[in-house]
Amino acid sequence: MHYFIELANPLWLLGMLPLLITAAIVVAKVKKCIQYRYPLSSFLSAKKGNSGARYIQFFYILRCALLFLLALTSARPQLVDSQSPITVEGLDIMLALDFSGSMISQDTVGDPRSRIDVAKEEVKRFVQARTDDAIGLVVFGGDAVTRCPITHDKKMLITIIDETFVGDIVDPRETHLATALIAAANRLKQSRAKSKIIILLTDGHPSEGDMSAQMAIEVARALHIKIYTIGVGYDEPRTITHPLYGTVTVPETIDGALLRKIATDTNGAFFLAHNAQDMKKIYATIDELEKSHSTKPIFSHKYELGFVGIVFAIIIVCCEILISTYVWFGL
Repeated sequence: MHYFIELANPLWLLGMLPLLITAAIVVAKVKKCIQYRYPLSSFLSAKKGNSGARYIQFFYILRCALLFLLALTSARPQLVDSQSPITVEGLDIMLALDFSGSMISQDTVGDPRSRIDVAKEEVKRFVQARTDDAIGLVVFGGDAVTRCPITHDKKMLITIIDETFVGDIVDPRETHLATALIAAANRLKQSRAKSKIIILLTDGHPSEGDMSAQMAIEVARALHIKIYTIGVGYDEPRTITHPLYGTVTVPETIDGALLRKIATDTNGAFFLAHNAQDMKKIYATIDELEKSHSTKPIFSHKYELGFVGIVFAIIIVCCEILISTYVWFGL
């Protein structure tokens, strides 16, 4: 561990120091001790009783030290440990989100939000709830791109999720599901956490140019990664009543068998989300995962020292009051 001291708000101290120095110079050059002439002055001089100026100078120095200490405290001094590991309780999680073109579809009448809008909202809620977990993001469509590596900076991750849209990062015309899983697994291979998971959300079938799903499963199993799959839509044909065409058979929208296999073979779970409420419940269920302890290096660990300055300032004020009241009073 390497310690050093830094100031969180150095401009406060830089702004106050010139004022303190100027005030000290003005007082030293201009201010004069008030002297009185009275009949007993000769007697007090003989008894060395006219030394009040020395005590006044002492109190002046004490007050200058107090002002400097308060200025230093306002700059928030911090003791920094630049190589301190911390033990956190949580998982290492990679989110794999489908940003193909079909994700702009709407599933619920009266809800203007698209599938990707609902997914982003629930993912952000999930990220905010996992305060102790390191989370990263992979987006996929015609390719898979790591949008954010594993991080504890939830604010940055949520900003990235907000600023990612269909068609901006990946080709929305295809769905490279297995490629996304391998990309996410690659981000977890250096993880030392006891529990590593991937949460995959998609609303379509893998494209022909995608990598082998079995290969993705083998990679995840080799790295001891658990995969949770979320299918948005339906995994089997269904019959609906259309207002114009009557009874219509709608084909399945996702490959439920494949998503189940991926989850089962990696000790995860498969979920179906037909609407926004389903998706909310699914992420709430995953949020109940068992947590584990892991040690992670951090860039720096800071300890606030401001309270030390406040304590010394209080001590100085108390000393001045006590000395001026009981020791050097009346001079």
